[in-house]
Amino acid sequence: MKFGRIVWMLFRLLRGPQGRSVLDGAEVAARRATKGRYDDRIRQARRAAGKALGHEGPGGRRG
Repeated sequence: MKFGRIVWMLFRLLRGPQGRSVLDGAEVAARRATKGRYDDRIRQARRAAGKALGHEGPGGRRG
């Protein structure tokens, strides 16, 4: 399988209904791993990822 096809499939998965839960799980795992030292940066990264994938509106979480 070509790399571009894999990336396309991952992007499609993350944009789907389970994408938000995948991002939320990654955020929780990162917070646990860093023991709260980088919560602000993790939160910013989560918001940016959600916005890029269409999960976040201009005022915060959607749906």
